[in-house]
Amino acid sequence: MMGRSHACHGMIVGSALVYTLPLAPRDAVLAYAVTVIGSLAPDIDHARSKASLSFHDGRKLSWLVTRWGGHRTWTHRPEVGPPVFALVTTFALAFLDGPLGTMSWLYGLAMLVGAMTHLYGDARTLQGIPCRWGKDGRIRLGKTIETGSDAEERRYALIYRPVAVLATAATAYSVLL
Repeated sequence: MMGRSHACHGMIVGSALVYTLPLAPRDAVLAYAVTVIGSLAPDIDHARSKASLSFHDGRKLSWLVTRWGGHRTWTHRPEVGPPVFALVTTFALAFLDGPLGTMSWLYGLAMLVGAMTHLYGDARTLQGIPCRWGKDGRIRLGKTIETGSDAEERRYALIYRPVAVLATAATAYSVLL
């Protein structure tokens, strides 16, 4: 699945997460942002992904992560990748003073939810995601599509982007007002 589709899924699920938890506006906005980042995070194992190109040393981190596998390996395993991203986020923020440190559990949860959203999206592609209990070692869900295909482009234009914009607008309205 393309990065922009993952980001839209992260926006939709981030909106749902923020809507269901009783959070202060600052925490809601940050949790939403971390969920969207989490929806891109598993692709840090690909040098040209949005996750790798979005920050200064992203390509270096991508190179390091790829040394322990390749694209769609451990970062895309449901039992490994999302929990690792969540724990790293939680522990990295737990040592900070102030609201980021006290709410590190929330941002770890948001990262976990975002990363699982990413895996759901990739499980809807022909390549699927790696898993021990899946048929042929991979999991595929529903009617699968090829990454970057016309079918994905249509879904992005007609479903993902409009729903993401509406969900984000509704969440912003409910959080900020």
